[in-house]
Amino acid sequence: MKFVFVVGGSYKGFYINQLSKIKRVDLVVFNQDIFYEFDYVKEISGQGVVSSELVELNQKLKCPILVYGILNKNGERKKCFILCIKQKVSIINNAKDIYLYIKNKLVLLGNKIYKYSRAFATISMISTNVECQNFDKSLLKSAFVCDKKGVTYIKSGKIYRKFKKCCYFTLKK
Repeated sequence: MKFVFVVGGSYKGFYINQLSKIKRVDLVVFNQDIFYEFDYVKEISGQGVVSSELVELNQKLKCPILVYGILNKNGERKKCFILCIKQKVSIINNAKDIYLYIKNKLVLLGNKIYKYSRAFATISMISTNVECQNFDKSLLKSAFVCDKKGVTYIKSGKIYRKFKKCCYFTLKK
């Protein structure tokens, strides 16, 4: 299973510099402040840019796209998850956990640290890096902690950190 995390820069920079390099990926995750703000009124009327960009990206990569972004609904701005699967865009409250089945494996996504999970992989979207020690080796298979500077990958108690704007990970089944 291949994951791509975009944790720095801008969507435009990702589109120009990284998109052509991505081959056969199973999930793309955009951390906060990377993608455009989702203006609810414009998107519903068909004049917004986020839905069309996500659908186009979903068609090109043929995988789910998750954005941890900002929802602007009638001037009220709040964080949310924007998920695009099979060319359908959904807005999800950022307080909820997202469960996706990818290649018959469960992937858990949310905005908190998961220390215990039976999912194949857990992905946490946080604002600042926290101490990632003391993870229970027996209950956590693979965990990704995304902050504004990079991605921390935790596998069986070992911690790997990547600081690139666009990070690639391959998990073996």
